[in-house]
Amino acid sequence: MKKIGVIVLSLILALSMATGAFAAFTDMPSGADGEVLQKAVDNGLIAGFDDGSIQPATPITRAQMATIMSRAMNAEKKADISSFVDVKEGDWYYDAMAKAVYMDAFKGDTNSCLNPNNTITRQEAFIVLCRIFDIQDIDKNALDKYSDKDNVAAWAQKEARSIAAAGYLGDITELRPLDAMTRLEFAQIMDRIVDAYIDEDGEYTTLPAGNVLVRAKKVSFKGVNSDKIIYLGDGISEIVNFTDCVCEKIVIRGEQVSINSGTYASIRGIGMGTKIYLNKNPLELVKKYADGTTGRFYAERGKAVFIPLVQNVEIK
Repeated sequence: MKKIGVIVLSLILALSMATGAFAAFTDMPSGADGEVLQKAVDNGLIAGFDDGSIQPATPITRAQMATIMSRAMNAEKKADISSFVDVKEGDWYYDAMAKAVYMDAFKGDTNSCLNPNNTITRQEAFIVLCRIFDIQDIDKNALDKYSDKDNVAAWAQKEARSIAAAGYLGDITELRPLDAMTRLEFAQIMDRIVDAYIDEDGEYTTLPAGNVLVRAKKVSFKGVNSDKIIYLGDGISEIVNFTDCVCEKIVIRGEQVSINSGTYASIRGIGMGTKIYLNKNPLELVKKYADGTTGRFYAERGKAVFIPLVQNVEIK
């Protein structure tokens, strides 16, 4: 049984040619910024450059964001992106973009372009992060404290409010929605969204404090008590079992999850083709566990199976 769920990911994301994961970077900032960047390196989100630098102020491109997100979620499945005119097989980012589209992180513009080489703006990054992590904490007044709130595009208002309301932007006073997202800024936001990563298969009986992202392929949880969010990544290929757990929120992107017993405040399935079983009952019977009218089904999107939002579930 696993007692601790913090395992450093061995895979290193190559935003460029990478140095070693634990290298002493020549331009690593001191203090909290340096700690956040090092954590992003240790967990495979960013890597250093071949000149020994980490370049915290360098903007992230859309292709790099797709690569980061697909690695962060351990994604494997790909969408058919042949209809997009500005990506082609053989491009270094082709597979990452295909995975990002499959995850619904990127949708393309009205010109059938994914714009992989464009830097990703902060408001575009907010949208991607909200889609990937199901950030839904809507507060219509969440942007009022930011001096440049009127600069947020209409199509990004919902996500900007959500990520601000959730507290993932920290104590900034300006959103700078049109500025490019830098490597440091990305690392800071990810550090607030995900507190710990699980990359080793096995049964877990305790979890670290805070939000946890599961990237291992075969895991189960028994007697776990979590008052934060448990994210199940896209690359989980085995059935994930929850037994006698007390959890605040589970966000499921993987393939199959079995909730055997316990109490759960919120269960959300947002992956393509995700299947949830509650005490061995399939999706069609899940409503009977919902509290009053709070359980509801998402509409189907093409061949994708969307799973219900189920609240206040107790399974015996």
